[in-house]
Order: sequence, then structure tokens, then C-alpha cells
Amino acid sequence: MKSGLRPKLVQNVSSREPYVALSHRWGSQALPSTTSENIAHRLDGFSLEELSPVMRDAAYLVQGLGYRYLWIDALCIVQDSKDDWLSEASKMSSIYKDAVVTIAVADADDHSQGIFRKRRGRCMRPFHVPYLKGKPYRERGQADGEGEYYVFPKNNLVGAGARPKGTLDTRGWILQEQLLSTRILYYDHGEIYWDCITVSASESSPILTSLLDETDPDETWALKLVRRTLAGQTTDDTLRARISDAWLEIIKNYSARELTRQSDKLIAMEGILDSLKGPLQEEHIAGMWRYELWRQLTWWARSPAPTVSTDDESNHGFPARSWSWLSATGPVCYHNCLPEEDTRLRHGSHKFTELRPFAFEVKSVESQQVPGVTGVTGTMVVSAQCFAYRLTAMDLKRPIYRRWNKAKLELNTGKWMLDRHVELPLDVHCLVVAEETAAKLLVCLCVAPSEHESGVWKRIGLCHWEGLAWYVTPMLELHVRHTLTSYTYL
Repeated sequence: MKSGLRPKLVQNVSSREPYVALSHRWGSQALPSTTSENIAHRLDGFSLEELSPVMRDAAYLVQGLGYRYLWIDALCIVQDSKDDWLSEASKMSSIYKDAVVTIAVADADDHSQGIFRKRRGRCMRPFHVPYLKGKPYRERGQADGEGEYYVFPKNNLVGAGARPKGTLDTRGWILQEQLLSTRILYYDHGEIYWDCITVSASESSPILTSLLDETDPDETWALKLVRRTLAGQTTDDTLRARISDAWLEIIKNYSARELTRQSDKLIAMEGILDSLKGPLQEEHIAGMWRYELWRQLTWWARSPAPTVSTDDESNHGFPARSWSWLSATGPVCYHNCLPEEDTRLRHGSHKFTELRPFAFEVKSVESQQVPGVTGVTGTMVVSAQCFAYRLTAMDLKRPIYRRWNKAKLELNTGKWMLDRHVELPLDVHCLVVAEETAAKLLVCLCVAPSEHESGVWKRIGLCHWEGLAWYVTPMLELHVRHTLTSYTYL
């Protein structure tokens, strides 16, 4: 895109034409976009001044890289056409996967901030020493003529290491762009980061760095596993064997991100789901997979949904079955992560050891998106040993110990993580999903009877019950069936 030329929107471009994709945060200010009213103008050609600073800077970068085409979601999708939006959104898996490179604006809160920043480049970048090229360094076993030599400035910027998480990493739509792109150029905090399937690097650490600051190595491992599998660098069998571990980390990461519209909750990650269907050889079930489904059911929400009825799903922002993490309104965690205040079960670590399923079986499960609306419905039938419990307001308070009792006998025997507000007291059933022998506790799904339909149960939360399964009496077998109930689609 040379200076003086007018950019234009093009249709029906050959899939063989190389192009660059843009990954950025829209922000709160009005974003230049394509609508049904101005699409003819966009196709005819328009001035660069009509674009935002981020878009203009991206155009200059594409020109500098020697490419002709740039994919920007706000421009390439007709924003006021639901049909075009749904059609293009469903192609995200191929759009970012097939791009030559994705330009990611990692540190901009708004599209008006642009991509380029003032910075001290000479204090950060190593510089090449050409007259040392080919000189042997035999003490390290280097052969004559091998390698090149660089000098690094000595300051705190050199070797800064991993890319810190920024504003781009807080957005829900961006996760699939990060996982599906084979090559990414991050413009972040005055430094350029390169990330591809085989290596990650930066200007200050050109030899090797990390994709992200690895404060959570399990999450980083899961992101890399999925990304490498989609790029063909890891076998499908490897992914199938570890999907239950990886998917928990993916959902934890995704659910902690923000969405402007909760109705986008599923479609914003459909690119990931569609790409994984082939390697896993199955369809997703309300954002989950069949392999070790019981583990994916042990999620809990950091904050309850703002509802008062166990049957009311209309206020969630995204109508979904109570057993799916999609029904939660905020970040979700799983069985291997205790609430921050629950220190009595940590045993020196914030995570449990491996859980062991206990007489829990998913008899049947199905889900489908409701045509014409945003939401997921479906049914699930499970068989599990369970026990009844009268849940009161006292149970939701922090555990109380008898200080004068050396054994510290607790008055509250369970840690209850409710997904939604309910009217207490409430009779619930606790379905034993698994037991953790090291921490001596049970992981239980808490269900309550439907207010409108006999024989139907609704999940209301998760419980970490102290003690192993043989402690709990009486044990009964209960078949719990989740069915479609009436609710208002948003």
C-alpha cells in the first residue's frame, strides 16, 4: 500500500493470495467500520485518513512487509448485518490460521492510540558486529565461519524475558486469534515480540523468550499444546490423550477474559472449537468434550450469578445448561484450585493432586445451539452416589473451629461454591463425582429439584466435602436429568 494510494475493500480474493491479519482491542470510542450504508464507498476506495490510528499504522506495516492485503475485522465484516457477521465469525478458524502473520497491538486500550510508541531502541536492541563474522571461538567448540556476532547493551532492558500480559490478553475474542495464528508480531510496551510455533523471541531477547510471563505454567503448557496441534506440530493422539487437562486451563483463561456482549460467549471461541473437532474426532458439548467429561463438570464460579431461582437462567446474559461452564457469569475454576481463603486444605500447595472418579457416570449427554438465538440447550443424564443435605446460610459462612478442642472439630464440614444465589434454607443433593485421597475430601455437584418440572434437577454449585466416600452415609444412587426449561432468550 504505497503512499498516495487509496485503500479499498475487496471481495472474493483468491485464498492463495497472502495476507496479514490484525488483532487489536476496539476500545470504547467509535471505530471506523463497514456497514450496509458505506460498503459501496469501501469497495470503491477511500482515504487512509478515514481509518483509526491503529488501522493506519497496520497498513504501513503491511506495506513495509511487502504484502498487499490486510484483514481487519471491523472493515471486512459488515457490522450491521447479522447474517454477514455470523458467516464471517464462523470462518475465524481459517482467517487467522491462513494469515501469513498476525499483527497484535498488545498494549493499546483503544484503537485511537495507534501501534507505534516512542522508545529507546538503541538501549534495547543488540547490534551486529560484521567484522567478527567467521572468527573462530574454539573455547566453545565453534567452527570457523560459523555464526554471527552481536553486542548487547548492558542495561535492565536486555534479556527482559517473557512478554507481560497486557490489555489485549484480557479480551475474550482475542484468545482464538492468539491460538489460531501461526505467526504473531506483538507490539507491546515499546518492544516487538515474535511468536510462532517453533520459537518466541523479542528485540531484547532475540535468542529465546516466552510467549507470556509464565506465572501459571499449566496454563502456558495448555495454550502451547493446542496451538502446536492446530499447526500440525503435535500429533492428534497427543492432544486427545491430554485434552481434559488442557481444556480446563483453556476455559480458566477464557472465562477470566472480558466480553462486551455476553451473547458472544460461545461464538467468540468457535474458531477454537471448530479447529479441534478434527483432531479430537468429535463435536463439542456446550463448550466441553466427551473425553473425561466428569472432570469438566467440576467447575466452580468465583462469584454467583445474580439470580434467585434455581430455574431462572434469563439473567445470565448467555442462556446455557446449568451443568455447563457457559452458564457462569464470570471466571471459573476447577477441582484442582481451591478458593483463596480456603487455606486449611492446601497442604502447602494451591492445587490438589490427581482426582479419582468415584462411581460417577455420564449416561447420556447432548447439546445444541438454539436456531435464531444466542444460547445453548441440551440434556444430561448421570448416575452417581449421593447424599441429601439441608443447606442453610450458616453453611456459606467461613468454617468455625472450637478453639478449645485440640482436634479443632469443625462445625461446617464442607466448602460450598454456589453458581447462583438461591433462597435458603434449601434441600439439595450432593452427587459424589470424585474423591481426593491426599486432602481427604469429596468433590460433589450440588443439585436442587426444579421448581416447575417433576424429576428434573438443576445444578446450583460445587462442594468440597471433607472426608472420603465411605464416611458419608447413607449412599444412594440417583439419576439426575437436566432438561430444557422455559427461559427468555437474550
